[in-house]
Amino acid sequence: MIERYCRVARVRYRMWIEEVVIKDKNGTDKVIDQLQYEQIVDFEFMFGASGETTLWPHIQVNTLRRLEDISEEERYTAIELPLEKDDDVDSPPKRVVHHMKHTRD
Repeated sequence: MIERYCRVARVRYRMWIEEVVIKDKNGTDKVIDQLQYEQIVDFEFMFGASGETTLWPHIQVNTLRRLEDISEEERYTAIELPLEKDDDVDSPPKRVVHHMKHTRD
């Protein structure tokens, strides 16, 4: 999906598992594992008439836990994502360069 709108120049990520102490439904301490990650995706955009590109970092950080380690009342409701039909997307959009009449001194 991302390549459809701009070029991805680089992807970097780090993942680690952390042990945390939470209270279970009885109020007792419970040790659980959670996965944490950091992801940096560098998008490459063209700005201006010169055709030069700019790298734009997109940074995501998240924590994931096993479903059984999250109490019912702390869970978010499920999100339903719309699905694309096969005929919705044939090919990526065509690149258009608008030449501006700038002069260099």
